[in-house]
Amino acid sequence: VLNPLLTRTILYNLLMLHTYLLAGIGAFLLIRYLTKDNYIALIGSFIFAFSPFHFGHSLYHIESASIQFIPFFVLFFIKAIREGAKRDLLLACLFYFLISVCSWYFMIFTAYFMAFGYVYLAIRRKKLFMPDVLLKIIVIGGATLIVLSPWLVKMILMGIKYPSVRRAGHNFYVADALSFFTPGTYNWLGEMPWAEWLNERFTGNRVERIAYLGIVNILVVIAAFKGIVRKSAKYFCGFIAFSILSMGAYLHVAGIITPVVLPYRILQYIPFLSHARVPSRCMVYAYLFWGIIAGYGAKYLFEKIKRPIIRTIVAGTLVIAVFFDFFSICQDTVKVYQPDCYNAIKKEEGFGILDLPSHLPGDPIPVFKYMMYQTFHGIPIVQGVIARTTADTLIGRLDEIDISMQKRQLEENRVKYVVIHKNFITLFNPLDIDKYKRTYDVVWEDDDNVVLRAY
Repeated sequence: VLNPLLTRTILYNLLMLHTYLLAGIGAFLLIRYLTKDNYIALIGSFIFAFSPFHFGHSLYHIESASIQFIPFFVLFFIKAIREGAKRDLLLACLFYFLISVCSWYFMIFTAYFMAFGYVYLAIRRKKLFMPDVLLKIIVIGGATLIVLSPWLVKMILMGIKYPSVRRAGHNFYVADALSFFTPGTYNWLGEMPWAEWLNERFTGNRVERIAYLGIVNILVVIAAFKGIVRKSAKYFCGFIAFSILSMGAYLHVAGIITPVVLPYRILQYIPFLSHARVPSRCMVYAYLFWGIIAGYGAKYLFEKIKRPIIRTIVAGTLVIAVFFDFFSICQDTVKVYQPDCYNAIKKEEGFGILDLPSHLPGDPIPVFKYMMYQTFHGIPIVQGVIARTTADTLIGRLDEIDISMQKRQLEENRVKYVVIHKNFITLFNPLDIDKYKRTYDVVWEDDDNVVLRAY
């Protein structure tokens, strides 16, 4: 809708920034409903909306950063179960749908939340079969499944046909047992030597291994534990359940994979559920429960202080401490533009572009930029990054040694142009430009790029 009015860069940034705003508002409304306390809601909503998990994923994964609808769903799901209003049930259906179209992961994790909620109520009511609760869960889940069935059915069928897409990650992209207490790479406290040492040992990448709960929050919860454990017992259960799920198939301690088997070991073999192969993303629900627990702890400690002025000072100090405990900095920026070299390519039909050099396994940044450039020039490209592949691709079999053979491969696949980006050529990612010039026709060249024609 806004595309004709705003640039894609502005739209993307607005999409990312609004996740913080809505996540905070939703968590505040949810926690206030559960606790009837504005102060607990304020602290809890801050912890959820500005968690290290959210910040880390907002740098790379817009789908995993889209946590904004989760607290709204939880709010109306609980209200639908407690109060039985049709309006709340419809809103729960709506927000589950919005969660699902943002992230398949969160769709599955939200289903886990509903399952845990059913188990909790079954234990509390001492009834195994609760038709009223089960019917509402079926309605909520069924409505979304019906609407998204054209995509879900294809996803399930492809998962059956290509089992390799769900094999990796369940024991790699996990929350380490020590990562709950270790500031992440982007956290300013993560620059401490011991934190850097641990972060380098954790498996996964710098984003997926984030599970930092905050030293201030942990100390508050420990100090107030005896006073809040009964009030917040159910939230502790939810927090522990999702924290365990986030730890993957086996327990990791300081990067060492122990023989301790965890529940995700079973989930990784269940069709469809096994596609959620990054267990650490379960932390999104753990942070929601953790915010409520930390809020209860802070309120309990404040109530122990009798003098109003001291209580105010302590409250302000704690809020500032929590803010700086989570404070993260990332100075990396990306200039969004189309290099001039693409203007030298004639906009004809039925051909593609090969951007070089290819990326190394640990450095996908060049390919990310090739994909960004493609949003401007609109021509199909050979290079690209997707989470899972189901077949051999041209870039996977492209000959990078015999350039004459490579040229024939490009002609057979209607790839007409080769764009060499000189700035991406390094000692670790070499490319002989002169060799390419002897084989391909030079169309355009400047200090940064070379455009070659294959046919």
